[in-house]
Amino acid sequence: MNKKAVAVFLAMLPAFVSMAHAQSSHLMVPQSLRYEHQAVIDRLTKEAARSGPAAAVAGRALVVARAHFAKEEEFVFPPLGLLDQIAAGEMPSDDVKKAAIDMAERTKAARLAPPPGLHRRHLSVSAPEQICSLPGGFDAALMHDDD
Repeated sequence: MNKKAVAVFLAMLPAFVSMAHAQSSHLMVPQSLRYEHQAVIDRLTKEAARSGPAAAVAGRALVVARAHFAKEEEFVFPPLGLLDQIAAGEMPSDDVKKAAIDMAERTKAARLAPPPGLHRRHLSVSAPEQICSLPGGFDAALMHDDD
């Protein structure tokens, strides 16, 4: 690294530290959960692009997973972003606490009432049942030589 690059980096470092601190005090979905969601979406997208009955099931599961993950990332997981701040002995602002409580209440309400027109059992069991009913079952549906 040349001297000019080092000087630019050092000049910008306080801004990066300040930005990281500001982000840690907000309601954010932990990066590990966003990564896992994306990995599931990527795999379902890949499976849905194939041909055959497993692809059709993967396509339907992809629609459900995207909707489910969007809700989780909107109001279920962001309060987890406060854990680092609380563990460090810092308390979130009253506005952030209120937002986290509102999200928790919304999560509770969503757990108790499935989306209109859909039954909870349909959302959680239908796609796996369809995959397992395919010839060869679940393992055959997801095992491919080109993975």
